[in-house]
Amino acid sequence: MTTELLTFRRLIAPIDGDDFLRNTYRRQPLYIPGEEDKLASLFSWEDLNDIMAMSTIWSPSTLEMAKGGNRVEPSAYCYEGITRDNERGLLPDFNRVHQHLVQGATLALNQIARLTPGLRAISESLEAVTGAPASAVAFCSFNQSAGYVSHFDTTNVFACHIAGRKLWRVYSGRHPNACEHAHGYQTSLPPEQLEVARGDVVMEVEMTPGDVLYIPHGQYHDAVATSEASLHITYGTRHMAVQDFLHQLLPDLPGDPFFRAHLPAYDDAAAHKTLGNAIAARLQQVMNSSNVQDGLRHFLQGKTYERVSSSRLPQRGQPPTYRVRWAGRRLERDAHGLHLVAGEAKPLTLEPKEEDAAAWIYDRDLFRQDEIDASFPNLEAGQQNALLSKLEAAGLLERL
Repeated sequence: MTTELLTFRRLIAPIDGDDFLRNTYRRQPLYIPGEEDKLASLFSWEDLNDIMAMSTIWSPSTLEMAKGGNRVEPSAYCYEGITRDNERGLLPDFNRVHQHLVQGATLALNQIARLTPGLRAISESLEAVTGAPASAVAFCSFNQSAGYVSHFDTTNVFACHIAGRKLWRVYSGRHPNACEHAHGYQTSLPPEQLEVARGDVVMEVEMTPGDVLYIPHGQYHDAVATSEASLHITYGTRHMAVQDFLHQLLPDLPGDPFFRAHLPAYDDAAAHKTLGNAIAARLQQVMNSSNVQDGLRHFLQGKTYERVSSSRLPQRGQPPTYRVRWAGRRLERDAHGLHLVAGEAKPLTLEPKEEDAAAWIYDRDLFRQDEIDASFPNLEAGQQNALLSKLEAAGLLERL
């Protein structure tokens, strides 16, 4: 059984990474059957029990329960106590949690993406590849007990099956540009409207350990355990919406005197039209400025990696972190050596002493400086720096 931490490309194997990003991601669902031990390093029943034993980190928002399509009210499985914020609030009562599980409820543990090395590895990998922050939820459910009705998620879902069996149905219906904003997420719909919105079944699969199911944001789906106990991890990548960036931009607009100008009287229709045109023109100028466009990229990068930590205490300071931009690039070997090929650009030929380290880098999505130090102790600092600079100039690496 493998214990090697997963990367994005290992997660979706044997599907090619470039092909997945080009033809599947954010476009259509895909079922990827896998060997039973494929996800062994990701999560297990033991991991589930271990993180549940971290009893002080759970709250009604991070530990949820559902049964028959309805959420179990927190008051039914929680007690009032002192929270981690040193305030009075509801905390899970694990005796009552298990009573609900015995009665067929589904358990959902939210915000677990950084709680174990295995969970953290895929979270960081997904963020590096997709350019969007990743979240993770563990679902534990039992034979023929449906926790949730048909629904869609506002994230792109990677369902990773850990144990037992679960029957998934994916429907044709898809909510346009689903996101965490008004009109972008699912509100309570009567059963008759839900059935119309979700459409027809386009995929039905029974997942077993090692399987992965990808579902784009907004696409309706549901699932029910078909074994005594079932465990899976759902990863979600959430891409920022236009509204997210405008929310960041709007508070800075009054720095321009134009946006501090007083509005005309409410009965001056001609002035309203003139001002509307002027606002549109000024906003166009703002959006075309290099500062705003650079700010958009920095905003997206910041959101993607805001939870990445490379602490190496007691060493103070954090080692440099690199994102590997392998999409659209490949390593090829011929009689003359190893080359990095990127589209129409001239292939980058690597020195023999650089080849092993370059191959190690290319196989990853994110790595820290100290990781390559430990993996290649015989590569001198100057040689390593030269290689990193070369790969960064070729577009394979991005220093975060």
